[in-house]
This record gives sequence, structure tokens and C-alpha cells, in this order.
Amino acid sequence: MLMPTSDVAVAAARLRDARAALDDSADLLRRAADLDWDSAAGAGCRTAVGDLLATIAADAGTVDLAVRVTAGVGSP
Repeated sequence: MLMPTSDVAVAAARLRDARAALDDSADLLRRAADLDWDSAAGAGCRTAVGDLLATIAADAGTVDLAVRVTAGVGSP
């Protein structure tokens, strides 16, 4: 199915925005995990942040590939 160039450009811009939002979220989570919390809740937070960062990294890889495809680079 062919898509107009403008549709692809809009999709690429949205993908880049999504990637930036993922980076911002990861930075905020890292800062939260870096807080000096000496408690079970702090340890639980750091564990949860680690899990979320792994998910974000996987999602970011998917978004990066989609950005490359919309730019005409294709898959690695």
C-alpha cells in the first residue's frame, strides 16, 4: 500500500517525538532511582525503575527502527 509522502513525514515526526518522550521518561526514572532512600520502599522503587528502564529500552529500539524505516534506511 502506497502512502503519500506527507503521511510518512507526519509519522516520522510523531515517531521522533515518541522517542524523545521515552528518553525524557527514562531520565526522570533514573533520577528517582538515584534518590538516597534507605528503606524497603526505596529498594522496591529502584527495582521497579530497573524493570521499567528495560522495557523503555526495548520500546526505544522499536521506535528507532520505525524512524529508520520511515526515513528510508530500512532494517539493520
